[in-house]
Amino acid sequence: MPTPTPTMTPTATPIPVLHAGGKARVDALTLNVRAGPGVGYDKVGAFYQDTVVSILEGPHEADGYRWWKVRGESGIEGWVAEGTKSTQWLVPLP
Repeated sequence: MPTPTPTMTPTATPIPVLHAGGKARVDALTLNVRAGPGVGYDKVGAFYQDTVVSILEGPHEADGYRWWKVRGESGIEGWVAEGTKSTQWLVPLP
């Protein structure tokens, strides 16, 4: 009787998702940072393309966007919109 040959079972690579405690990369030329989760809050700064941020809180839905509280390496902290239905401005990192 022949010895069975072991077969490798492919393992799916997890798809990164935005979550509190994670990190993300800004994929927009400029991404406004606001004092609260909504377009009516004051702008407190901006992040630029390829900036890596730490996600502190979220998501929070307001004004047709999903908002995340983030902190950049420069110390800027506030709320940013994740993107639109067709364009993601905040890309999760593994």
